[in-house]
Amino acid sequence: MSAFWQRLSGSFTPYQKMILKICAVVGTLCTLILAIDRFIVQPRQSTDSASFDARSIEVKVKPPALDLGLDENLRRTRAELDALRLERERQFQLRRDLNKRNELDPGELEPDDPH
Repeated sequence: MSAFWQRLSGSFTPYQKMILKICAVVGTLCTLILAIDRFIVQPRQSTDSASFDARSIEVKVKPPALDLGLDENLRRTRAELDALRLERERQFQLRRDLNKRNELDPGELEPDDPH
């Protein structure tokens, strides 16, 4: 077995051996970090405890009351719409009265001037 390792190690240059040693050290450190994370930082949960996820957490936050002035804008808009509606009704009534007057007195209408 030692002859195998000697022949194997003899085929590498000193730079390749150094790179292999560095890779072995880094791989060992990564394995240790993963083992610590797995067994110490995140220990196994017992089967009777419920696992938590985003759907099992409920956050109750009352939204702040914002005053954006919408009530005043709605009141003003409603008043403007009412004023427009009343003006439209008044113009409709004036047109209807004018049409009634023209129907009653057709002679008072002036003929169209051809020139």
